[in-house]
Amino acid sequence: MELAQHPHQPLRLKDVMDKLTLLRGKGMPALFSWSCKRNYKNGYVWNDLSESDVIYPSDGVEYVLKGSEIFPGCSSGNHHANPSPSLTCCHGRVAKWTWLA
Repeated sequence: MELAQHPHQPLRLKDVMDKLTLLRGKGMPALFSWSCKRNYKNGYVWNDLSESDVIYPSDGVEYVLKGSEIFPGCSSGNHHANPSPSLTCCHGRVAKWTWLA
């Protein structure tokens, strides 16, 4: 997936969700809770995201997102299962997103 990104504006989850809506349909992004991979000390953590949050690179120039399916009847953001394949992208004017297997 390619995502045009203005060089002076941060990448936000809303930008990714808008592109997914164009590619997969209106309801698709809302079926998932989104988090991004962030470096932390000698490893990494998954940082939960809301629609207006900035997505930071996980390792210099790489962005990694994970969508966890939200099941009907779960009112808390902590009840996720069956994570979808992750997305990865390279930083630049046009970010190229691909599904990880």
